Amino acid sequence: MKQTAVEWFEDQVGHNSLMALKEWNEIFEKAKEMEKEEMRAIFAMGMVNGINIDFEQFYKETYESNN
Repeated sequence: MKQTAVEWFEDQVGHNSLMALKEWNEIFEKAKEMEKEEMRAIFAMGMVNGINIDFEQFYKETYESNN
């Protein structure tokens, strides 16, 4: 079974409270990119089933404008 971005993040960080902030941020950014790719795949399945939504526009409006 494929691991989700959140599960991957948990495996990387675990309970390591001594991890350097830079390393933690790099892992967090990778997890966010993995999640975005998961969402892209879901949108692609929707396109196959006749749902026509622009993923990039949705992602930017939903997530990037809140950062």
